[in-house]
Amino acid sequence: MFVGFARRSLGVSVFFVLPLLLASSSAMAEEWSQFRGPARDGQITMLEVPEKWPESPKTLWKVEVGEGQASPVVYDGKIYLMARQGDEEVAMALTLDAGKVLWESKFPAPYTAHQAAMKFGKGPRSTPVVAEGVACFLGVDARFSCHDAGSGKVLWVRDFSDKSDIAETFCGSSMTPLIEDGVIFVHLGDDRAGRLFAADLRTGDEKWGWEGQGPGYASPLMLEIDGVRQLVTLAATHLLSFDPQTGDLLWERPYPDKWKENIPSPLVVGQRILIADFENGTLSLWPKKTEKGWVVEDHWHNRELTQRMSSPVTDGQRVYGFSNRRKGQLFVLDPTTGKVIWEDEGRGGENAVLAMAGPWLFVSNTEAELKIATWKDGSLHEAREYEIADSPVWAQPAWLKDGLLVKDERHLSRLALVYEEPETEPKKAKKGP
Repeated sequence: MFVGFARRSLGVSVFFVLPLLLASSSAMAEEWSQFRGPARDGQITMLEVPEKWPESPKTLWKVEVGEGQASPVVYDGKIYLMARQGDEEVAMALTLDAGKVLWESKFPAPYTAHQAAMKFGKGPRSTPVVAEGVACFLGVDARFSCHDAGSGKVLWVRDFSDKSDIAETFCGSSMTPLIEDGVIFVHLGDDRAGRLFAADLRTGDEKWGWEGQGPGYASPLMLEIDGVRQLVTLAATHLLSFDPQTGDLLWERPYPDKWKENIPSPLVVGQRILIADFENGTLSLWPKKTEKGWVVEDHWHNRELTQRMSSPVTDGQRVYGFSNRRKGQLFVLDPTTGKVIWEDEGRGGENAVLAMAGPWLFVSNTEAELKIATWKDGSLHEAREYEIADSPVWAQPAWLKDGLLVKDERHLSRLALVYEEPETEPKKAKKGP
């Protein structure tokens, strides 16, 4: 247990605690090699923020890669991505300097989108994860494969498509697996049932498996709570915690909605875990280990603050999120009370992706806009707004030292956010008398 203290800031009570919950994967700290970045929390650790934001981003290159909402990732100076080309899903590696394809691995993936999700296309939607020389990809139809990151050679495959009624799920398989210490954790299935398993990253040999509810669209975190390492994931109807060594279920907290979507990924803020969905709103909870076992206490529950697809971020004092209310509304939340302390007028698009680099908040939306803002004097102040693509952007950007990678409907682009002083004409020498 850790001691915290409260103070007043900008008229809001802010609670500071030493972290009780520790995000994993420190080995990935230098590159955006998995969903939502090194710690899977939207924190940008590699971007060198310029002294001034440029008037517009500079497009270094743009290549056609295929359809889908899967996000690019970066590992060992290379880009990894999955996209759809016709009736095939294509796992690929590309060069960072030019977007040139290094290798491709194609496999048939016929898929009919759910009638309620036709506008989202046929995927894929799951972001690749790369670590320890292995790149792993999950297709929209629950076909999972791991490849040698350098050559693209298929190391092993786990095909769950014949066990899942993917056509009846809203958007097919969308969760992103997690890698830690040579083990990969994957949740496959549908709205009815699923299987969560841990396997050797290079061989696929299963270490343990758990059968129960299917995955949500959220992605798992590896946390340490009261000294106990645990895999925490928001599945179809519950927030679940497992012992990553044995697969034993440690605790659970029901959080069902009638569509079994559960899209936003959990967020750790101090001692609490925040979860959200389209129907139940936003919940802050506190798992604790007691003499009688694990207890999960609700800290607060803001039922009005619904979040359909976007995962929130935090600067440690405030939570920044994007609600489906008012046709897309950016908000700032006090994590100690669950009260909204700032919000915009809405109409921000169908979805937005949030990330942070120090005090800077980056909001990229489906309208292909990137907004950069910072918190000051009790509100968000926008510093820049850029157009980053020619078509809607659903995928999460992958952040780099000097900018970002953007996946739109069919293309992948590399954009630089580097300020360059405008060139000035040399002064003309004065003519003599």
